[in-house]
Amino acid sequence: MTMPIWKLLQADLRDLASTHSSANSDSASSGMVLARLQRLLPVLEQQNSLFAVLTLPLAELAAALPDLSRENPAFVPLAAELLQRYQIRTQQAPSLGQAVELLGQAAYLDQFCATFQRPKIQRWIGQVGQAAAAEAVQHQFRILTGLKLEGQDARQAVVAFSTSRLATVLNRLLAARLTQLGLQPAPAQQIAAQIAFNTEPQILPALEQAGAAMQPWVAWYRDDDADRLERHLRLDAYLDDYIQPRPAELVFNESFSLRDIYVPLKAQILTSDGEPDFDQPPVDLEEWTKAQLSQTEADQVLLVQGGFGRGKSTFCRMFADWVRQQQYPRWTPVLIPLQELRSLGNDFEELLRQAVPSHWTQDPDWLAQGDTRFLFLLDGFSELNLEDNSSLEQFFQQVGKFQESCASHPEMGHRIIITGRSLMIKTLERLLPPNLARVEILPFDAALQTRWLAQWERLTGAATSSLKAMLQNIDVPEQNAHLTREPLMLYFLAAMHRDGELRLDMLEETNVARAKFLLYQQIFYWALTKHRPGLLQRQLSPTEIESLRRLLAEVGLWAVQTGSETVPLAQIATRLQHDQEVQALLAELQTKLQDHALTNPLVTLYSRGDQSYIRFTHNSFGKLFCSRRLHEALEDWATTLTRRQKPEPLVPTETMDWQIFDLLGYGGLTAEMTEYLMVLLNANPDLDAAYLFKRLESFYWRWCGGQFMDAPPESLPQKASRLLRQPHPALGQRQADIYAGFNVMILLLELHRYARSQNESQDEIAFYPCGRQGSPDFVPERLLRMIGYSHCVSPSAFRAIVGPYLSGTNLSGVVLTGTDLSGIDFSGADLRSADLSRTHLRGANLSRANLVGASLDGANLSSADLRGANLIGANLRGADLSSASLSGADLSSANLVGASLSRADLRDADLSGAYLRGASLQSADLSRAYLIGASLSGASLNAADLGHVDLSDANLHGADLSDVNLRHADLSGADLIGAYLNGASLCGASLCNASLNSADLIGADLCGADLSSANLIGAELSDLTAGEVKWSERTKWEDVRGLDAAVSVPEALKHQLGLG
Repeated sequence: MTMPIWKLLQADLRDLASTHSSANSDSASSGMVLARLQRLLPVLEQQNSLFAVLTLPLAELAAALPDLSRENPAFVPLAAELLQRYQIRTQQAPSLGQAVELLGQAAYLDQFCATFQRPKIQRWIGQVGQAAAAEAVQHQFRILTGLKLEGQDARQAVVAFSTSRLATVLNRLLAARLTQLGLQPAPAQQIAAQIAFNTEPQILPALEQAGAAMQPWVAWYRDDDADRLERHLRLDAYLDDYIQPRPAELVFNESFSLRDIYVPLKAQILTSDGEPDFDQPPVDLEEWTKAQLSQTEADQVLLVQGGFGRGKSTFCRMFADWVRQQQYPRWTPVLIPLQELRSLGNDFEELLRQAVPSHWTQDPDWLAQGDTRFLFLLDGFSELNLEDNSSLEQFFQQVGKFQESCASHPEMGHRIIITGRSLMIKTLERLLPPNLARVEILPFDAALQTRWLAQWERLTGAATSSLKAMLQNIDVPEQNAHLTREPLMLYFLAAMHRDGELRLDMLEETNVARAKFLLYQQIFYWALTKHRPGLLQRQLSPTEIESLRRLLAEVGLWAVQTGSETVPLAQIATRLQHDQEVQALLAELQTKLQDHALTNPLVTLYSRGDQSYIRFTHNSFGKLFCSRRLHEALEDWATTLTRRQKPEPLVPTETMDWQIFDLLGYGGLTAEMTEYLMVLLNANPDLDAAYLFKRLESFYWRWCGGQFMDAPPESLPQKASRLLRQPHPALGQRQADIYAGFNVMILLLELHRYARSQNESQDEIAFYPCGRQGSPDFVPERLLRMIGYSHCVSPSAFRAIVGPYLSGTNLSGVVLTGTDLSGIDFSGADLRSADLSRTHLRGANLSRANLVGASLDGANLSSADLRGANLIGANLRGADLSSASLSGADLSSANLVGASLSRADLRDADLSGAYLRGASLQSADLSRAYLIGASLSGASLNAADLGHVDLSDANLHGADLSDVNLRHADLSGADLIGAYLNGASLCGASLCNASLNSADLIGADLCGADLSSANLIGAELSDLTAGEVKWSERTKWEDVRGLDAAVSVPEALKHQLGLG
């Protein structure tokens, strides 16, 4: 047992002994323990472990324990009592390893000392029992002060003690002691082995005596069910092999591990819409996660979001290991890097079967074992590289459904933690399942940054005082200062500072994307040229540096195209076979790899068998280098040469067409890559963006016309799919064609957006995916056909690949009827007169979109974001707008007949003149909405919020306004004939000149309302069961008409108004 723990236990020995008296001994057994302790106390206080009592003269030990036998042990009860006191003292349960270290020694001692009662042994003790252990033997016993059982060693001591590491150590020490007392080595070893064998069945009973904290382990390792025990041991092996080593991995090629440098992270709680909940203070991420796991309601998926380098994967590794150490077997952590998955399957259980060891799933009920609760840590949803036509939305829906199923089935008490980048679910916010508990990892605050730097200084010996001063005194925009507080970036800043290569002037840039780009440039240059020892262990020439950069760009392209972390060097050699400088570099790398792996902070190269591989140390580095490779191609495509006084493209059109398929025919560009790519393009003031746009647009029109698919003899899509077939078996020529076209479309959209943001070349760089409305090349159904064509990749291909880039797009007059555009980003788009009838736009972002005159009849816009959208004159007849956000939208004169607006947010919306006959507005929020002249006849508005709404002159004939909040609403001149207002709150409302003929006002609250000149002929004001209308002294009844012809007018009201 480790010395600090033993010292704590020794401190308890005298306290325990001092409680010994007949009065406070609550049982015969505890009294016996205390009595023996009195005799052993002087011995134990002098030793450095429990087992060291064997260094005493055996006669002395035998005299202290005259009544000890196998049925009446002395050391196990004592050890169990000490462990329980340890827990009380430290407020922390001992680990399995700590408990087994002490109990194993105790059980072994009990088995050995029980032999003292044998006459033969007594005679032998009489001969040699006065001899204490020699100094050499005592020295050997000190090995126990450093013994620390963890993981497999501790579990082996429980299930097979005689073959465990602990038994091996104890056997060696006992044999050494017996040999010193005169036995031959062979018999001494045989006796020790027999003692260990006898100890084996005593370990579980000993654990059982050690208190409630040990009972889960007792149940876990019971051997009455061999299959069950084998399953548990397989889980043990998984934790030992896969979870325990992760925190001990070295950081890049430094000499310290993740555990050494790790600083606990803080996070901000998010709302269900993914917005920061500033009513909640930042939380410690680990403590928040622990609190979530301890809650009795277990239907929530824990979603941990964060940007690049915030520490998501490190958190997963560290937390999984904490669960292994502190919560297993109550929870069994399972770490699943999502980048390694290639398909979702039909449900989440099918996904899990891909990710966990295959022998787990041989039992079809592996997830329904009541004694095993898994904590699945799904790391990196943003790195999913699915090949089975599934989508990120489908992934989240599967996860949410699985968690709900676990919550409703006691035998499946599993929980899920998911991590990933916030940017990747920006367009999915309204499509995510409702059972997500969400947080976003924050950059380090000043205290955490200081703590991290202190650990860096301790681990590396590099002084950080000047770095702290640089970081604290730099005057930069706040969003750029965040870069210096992200864990990964802070490592690079500290490492460059150590090597004397750090500059921070680029952070003075006002554009955060450009500041990040410049910082990465510096990091890459440092890693390739200044970091030691370097990949080639020598100084590189400028030419070699450029060759290495080209090599890494190609590696990045291959990694992104294949979705693989490891890239075979042979593949890169083939792709760059005509680049002699890169080939020379590869040859030298291959030679050095024969001795050992090569590494720097960006990449690691290693050999496995007769193959050599390269992988980036962080998957984002691969994407960044891939972006550089694409950037080089784009610059080449934008370059012209003058030949015979005539400009010609550097890259001929036929060559460019093939390069597009070669570079972009694999899958969709990610938001991270396009952002970096645009920064690279914008960094070149000489780039002819208009010429690049023209050439890409030409490719796009030809692609839309099917030119590349129809070209004989081998089309470009065929060639691209053939070359990528090995890493992408599912990639056919149609898939390659669609990916190439969609990626070019993304580039055109990004160039279009950039031109608008810079107010440059707007006439030359204007992209209309279907052509400009009114021009000869305008084809309204072009996008519709494109979406249909993309179904051969996936029904969600267009949404997933192009959907995030359609904000601000020119789509006026297009036809998209019946398509599934759920979750798509149409914010600020021009969709005037577009035909979107029966289109699925659930959860779509249409904020600030121009939808004037658009046809949206029968469209599904549930949970869509239409804030600030212009829907003047739009046809929304029968559309589903339930739970949609329409605050500030202009719906004047819109046709909403029969539309569902239940639970919709219509605050401050303009519905003047809108047609809402038969519409459902149940529980909708129309506070401060503008409804002058709106037609709401027959509409259902029960439980809606219409507080302060202007409904003057509105047509509410027969509308269902029961239980509606109409406090202070303006209903002057409104047509409320036959309307249902029972239970409605009309406090302070203006109903002057309103037509309330035959309206149902039973239970309505008219306190302070103005009914001057209102018509109440046939209105129903009370009911024996439902009560009567409410009013107050402030209610205005001047010139009210028809009360004498109203139904069931309360007597008190008749009396007040003198109706007799």
